[in-house]
Amino acid sequence: VLLIGTVAVTVRLMDNTVYFHDHSRIRFYQARHFERHYDPQEVKAVLDQIPAEARVSSQAPFHPHLSLRDNCYQFPIIRDAEVVVVSRLETPWPMDTADFHVLLDSLEQSPQWETAHHSEAVIVLKRKGE
Repeated sequence: VLLIGTVAVTVRLMDNTVYFHDHSRIRFYQARHFERHYDPQEVKAVLDQIPAEARVSSQAPFHPHLSLRDNCYQFPIIRDAEVVVVSRLETPWPMDTADFHVLLDSLEQSPQWETAHHSEAVIVLKRKGE
């Protein structure tokens, strides 16, 4: 009874969140949760090139792959990050889409950042002088 109740409450909370959220990102029991509109192997190859000691700010979908570091922030938190990893194809949560694009464009045009990798799937920015 406890197990059935736990599963029922979990599914109910995933279907009826308090905040607006892209439900496909939390509904792990649906196939859409695991779909990507890009090649995950390409992204993994790019992420593997980031040095293990680098301080990173990454968008939510990339964060689990980069989180075993002393300093790893969830974008848009940048702080002292040396590398920023984002994708225009992913949901920009916790930002709204317009703010995400404004911030990303400002980083790409900033004299403090250079583009280390740019593809449709993933953008990697490196802080200059790091």
